[in-house]
Amino acid sequence: MSRFPARTAFTLVELLVVISILTVLLALTAIYVVPAFQDNKNMIRGVDRVSTVLLIAKQRALRDQRPVGVRFEVDTNGICRSLRYVEQPDLLTGQRAMLTQGSTTIMLPGVDIQGSAPQGDLENYNVQPGDWIRFLTPPPNTSQNMELSSTPAWPVGGVSVFNAPGTTREVGPFSIIRQTRPVPGEDVVELPQNVVVNLQAVSNINSEYGVPQRFRHFNPPPANPYQRYFYEIVFSPSGGVFNRYSATPIVLWVHDATKNATDPATARLIGIYPRTGLVGAHELAPGANPLAFALDGKSSGL
Repeated sequence: MSRFPARTAFTLVELLVVISILTVLLALTAIYVVPAFQDNKNMIRGVDRVSTVLLIAKQRALRDQRPVGVRFEVDTNGICRSLRYVEQPDLLTGQRAMLTQGSTTIMLPGVDIQGSAPQGDLENYNVQPGDWIRFLTPPPNTSQNMELSSTPAWPVGGVSVFNAPGTTREVGPFSIIRQTRPVPGEDVVELPQNVVVNLQAVSNINSEYGVPQRFRHFNPPPANPYQRYFYEIVFSPSGGVFNRYSATPIVLWVHDATKNATDPATARLIGIYPRTGLVGAHELAPGANPLAFALDGKSSGL
């Protein structure tokens, strides 16, 4: 018979060794795995938020039978951290307009340019810089479509235009095609912490797949918000992308701003397909063209 009894438990030293090993593993998990998981989670949340905002805009366009879309508010580096819903107001029409001699001002009798906004508050005027005036029958030496000026000092009842002729004449009828406006009462949609839509990343690969642009480009953007470079995706009443006259997809690059934009663990692409208005999320494709999955709309693996 053995002099020593059979062991039925671990020794204290063995337990301490096991506990030490588990502690080290947990510490490594907390240092490396948990932050990476959180970064990925935030990025996925950002992709879901952008996709949801786009789909809501599309549904509103279908419901209201008018152009509704999303404006990407970008900085000078093409980085977007917030979105706005926008819609295109109804046309303003009139029967006669007066081109004032010696100036670039068109007087529009009967058209409420100012609306309910205080004088000088262009942001809330019925007619704003970036709108267009279209003459049914343009007078001699006058373009049929004339862009309204971004000059902030409009006369009451008149608007400034680019390249207007300097002679007195009456013209009409006309329509004022109003650019998109932020939807009244809608809050700005902020992206999750550290998540951005990098509009420059796609343009660096191929600008053809970038977001459409409206208004004029001033760099850096001045204080007047209507002189900034606005990027917008606007859906038509049929559900497709408004003013996108080809099947070329639009691609949004969403990633964690604290990481490399090309890191597949913390970056995703959103493809918007103009003819149908379909919105889909995709991984970055391996190889020379990371946009490949988003462009074909199929091979995402998601």
